[in-house]
Amino acid sequence: MTASREVWFFTAATATGGGGVRHTVALMQAMSQLYGDRLVIVGRDELKNIPLPRRVGRYVAVPLRSRAQKLWWFVRGGAYDLLTPFVDRWLAEQAQMPSLVVLDRSWIGRFAARLVRRGVPVVTMHHNVEVDYVGSTLATPVLRPFLLPVIRSNERDALRHSSLNLCM
Repeated sequence: MTASREVWFFTAATATGGGGVRHTVALMQAMSQLYGDRLVIVGRDELKNIPLPRRVGRYVAVPLRSRAQKLWWFVRGGAYDLLTPFVDRWLAEQAQMPSLVVLDRSWIGRFAARLVRRGVPVVTMHHNVEVDYVGSTLATPVLRPFLLPVIRSNERDALRHSSLNLCM
């Protein structure tokens, strides 16, 4: 399979603000300057509400899911991220793989193994140790025992399968 000249940027950022979103916007701007119309941003539909780079080949909007859908994919696929199952289907439909994929946040690291098996180099941006961050800030005590193993597995996949891991 030949690689396209596209560069895919996957982000699990939300439009709620904070340092992570500012970092993501700055990273998208820099990548836009480097890759221009070859850049494909894959992210949540709500990211349209933040200032996206002007020079982008295309934006693939990931629709929001209901709570029932989130629960189903967590139980069925062991996925706790904001891109499942849409990105799984989208990846399967792509005839050509890109020349590079950047995963913005390690909790979507489960995509790294799949992309590397298809011959795509992957760079993962690690903002935090997500297991610690989610465990201490996002997850309720009731959810922690269920979420943390999934996030730990995603981080492990990112670390093992990415061509380059960048930690902040």
